[in-house]
Amino acid sequence: MLSVSRRVRQKVIAAAAVAVLLAGGALAAVSATGQSSARKHSAREVDGARATRVGAQRHLQVLFASSHSVGTVAAGYLGLAPSKLQAELHSGKTLAQLAAASAGKTEAGLVAALVAAKQQRFDKAVVAGELTAARRAKRQARLQRRIARLVRRDFA
Repeated sequence: MLSVSRRVRQKVIAAAAVAVLLAGGALAAVSATGQSSARKHSAREVDGARATRVGAQRHLQVLFASSHSVGTVAAGYLGLAPSKLQAELHSGKTLAQLAAASAGKTEAGLVAALVAAKQQRFDKAVVAGELTAARRAKRQARLQRRIARLVRRDFA
């Protein structure tokens, strides 16, 4: 029984040594040619760009998900149809650029309108018992900064 255990142990050690040698040889070959790291890097760049594009498109869809969504409120403030605003955002313009291009509208005014609409939704959620006052306060503390970032975001 002892000899079987020793034999099995020797085989396992030998197999591990062969695996280490093969892995080391493959690593040395890859390091010498430098191909693998460049491929991985370019693949990450492509995947990252694709993920960013898909993420921006998904975020744009969420902006216009309902009649009281951020996109709809922004469209109302800017005097545009939601579909027209969505097309403008998809073409590469930001909400801030669209506000600056609209007569009598400003980026600060757009941010204020969006913050007011969100705060109104928070208040309704608290009254309905869907949100605690503490969570509302926490969300309101971040709201101005988040909306300001959203207004300057590129969705293309």
